[in-house]
Amino acid sequence: MIQIRVKMFASLAEACGFREQHIDVPMGCTPSNLFDTLQAQHPNLAQYSNFVLVAVNASHAQWDMELKEGDEVAFFPPVSGG
Repeated sequence: MIQIRVKMFASLAEACGFREQHIDVPMGCTPSNLFDTLQAQHPNLAQYSNFVLVAVNASHAQWDMELKEGDEVAFFPPVSGG
């Protein structure tokens, strides 16, 4: 197992009930695996599954990258501006 920090932003934080927490995940876990696990624990996240963006260590990330001990994973909805 490895420990990572998960950050949720905007409506995602409201859907799961937290903005930040440390989570233990198995080695080889990806952001996709992590979001699936979070959806299972917080079913309200399912409505956002097709729109969520992910960053790892403050950089845009691929959903299939392998997470490492101490990584910070942030999930956020698309942002529009004007």
